[in-house]
Amino acid sequence: MIEDLAKSSKKLKFNVSNMETAEEIEARIRRDEKDSDHEQKKELIILWAVVLVVGLVSAVCVVVVFLPHSSPDSVKWATTLLTTVVAGGVGYMTGKGSRT
Repeated sequence: MIEDLAKSSKKLKFNVSNMETAEEIEARIRRDEKDSDHEQKKELIILWAVVLVVGLVSAVCVVVVFLPHSSPDSVKWATTLLTTVVAGGVGYMTGKGSRT
């Protein structure tokens, strides 16, 4: 479309320029860096919270499974939950989970 306009008239001149001033560019870059740092810190906190919770749940399940006086129902739910945790971890590590 622009090429057609350029061919149709010999007096057309196209100018592409940046409308931001140097100060605006520096401010935008600083803001983007701060946003990126904040996002990384947030993701790290979430990661450690998930690791902590999954670790605690896994430890409880292992204890329930190996306690000598655990009821069969307790062993069953602990085994199921532990299997789910392991499958979720493997899925996360291999990237098989849903991606947005």
